[in-house]
Amino acid sequence: MSVTKFSGGICPDVVNLIRLGDHTSVRQLLLDGLYPNMEDYEHGNLLHLACANERWEIAKLLIRFGANPFHENESYISGFDIALKFKETNTAIYFLMHTQKEFYKDIYISDLQKMGECLCNEEILFLLCENQARVDIFKHLRFEYCPQLMLSTLKRISPQSLNYYISSYPNSLSDLLCWGKKDMVLSFCKTVNEALGKEVVSIDDNVISLHEVKEKSELDQLKKQLKAV
Repeated sequence: MSVTKFSGGICPDVVNLIRLGDHTSVRQLLLDGLYPNMEDYEHGNLLHLACANERWEIAKLLIRFGANPFHENESYISGFDIALKFKETNTAIYFLMHTQKEFYKDIYISDLQKMGECLCNEEILFLLCENQARVDIFKHLRFEYCPQLMLSTLKRISPQSLNYYISSYPNSLSDLLCWGKKDMVLSFCKTVNEALGKEVVSIDDNVISLHEVKEKSELDQLKKQLKAV
């Protein structure tokens, strides 16, 4: 992989320190106030540079100081993408587990698909769900194949995050019914309702009812899809 050409808003001295792998000097600059998400003219940031040069310890350092691993440059490549391309799975997992909460909104389903089975980790799932990553975690995980992992994760996340997922991705529940997983849906409903302290989601005669949704159209669409179940 070629190294991104950095210029514009990034000091050449900083670029050279990262390329050389000078962890101590980069850390001192960050302590002195260096902005970890500064961009070059191609919208690449310092993390892009560290990952492209395989300076993984500096990449982790930048994450700890607030770099966004999911920020994409003009070529729609993120630092997270580069880590996975270099098969640095553990580094990619580190990015997921140590990034700041506000950056989870920048995760795309394609990012997670590249991780494959590595995503089937309860701690990672917990962080994604608790921080309301804007991807359908249920569907990506092929929920029908790892129900216990998903259910154990759901039991840990906050009521607000539970409500977010059942409101944003109701089709996942209908998919489970279509696959003949009614017992799993009942277990899910029980978990959600107990966590929220009220009946938010229920199932009766193979019809799912969401009693607290953000958009009425989501409920209408869900009921339409369930008519043939």
